[in-house]
Amino acid sequence: MNTTMNSQPSDECAICYQKMVLPLMLTCNHSFCFLCIKGVHETMNPPLCPMCRDDISPDLFKKPRQVGKIDMKDPEDSPRRQSAGPTVKQDPGSHVQITRDAQGNIVAQTSSTPVVKTDPDQAKSYWLYQSGSDRWWRFDPRCEKDLDEKRAAGERQFDMMIVGHSYRIDLDRMTQMRLDRLGGQPIGNGRHRELLHVESVEELKALDVRGIAGVILTTN
Repeated sequence: MNTTMNSQPSDECAICYQKMVLPLMLTCNHSFCFLCIKGVHETMNPPLCPMCRDDISPDLFKKPRQVGKIDMKDPEDSPRRQSAGPTVKQDPGSHVQITRDAQGNIVAQTSSTPVVKTDPDQAKSYWLYQSGSDRWWRFDPRCEKDLDEKRAAGERQFDMMIVGHSYRIDLDRMTQMRLDRLGGQPIGNGRHRELLHVESVEELKALDVRGIAGVILTTN
């Protein structure tokens, strides 16, 4: 089942009290951020709407789709609240090639000479996690802010809570690994996903990105 989500993030989410990112309307007609309500569904037994206590259908999380742009910003941000400073813009004909270094780490390489673009409103980097076979999901823009803050603070390994689950983030190996809820130990025999950090929207759009945080994005 493909779930088509409402795509007007103008209302406040009753879980995080911020403007909704990737809003999802439940069958009871209450709407929440996709990751907020998915976290409720993943951790609450039985999963109930935080507003009216109606059941949350698991079908809502099967291949959800929304009309939107892969470079969408946090709706809480005004243009001037984007990170300042120069960014890198590739020539229009550039493309990103995914390779691995001697240690097996994923490396993104662009084919053209970068040109510095100084518009502070365009200074935005993006974080992605591997979907499989060189395809990617972009992180929710608010998760990206957390990753940016940790990276700027020099933290190379840390835990993050995402949709009710704890993940170990390793910025040296550029991997994420899910942890169990009790002892904080890796689950799934240490299975991990590769991470990727790109510095411009041109690099982002040159990748094979399925969507954001598990939501498939479409143009119409």
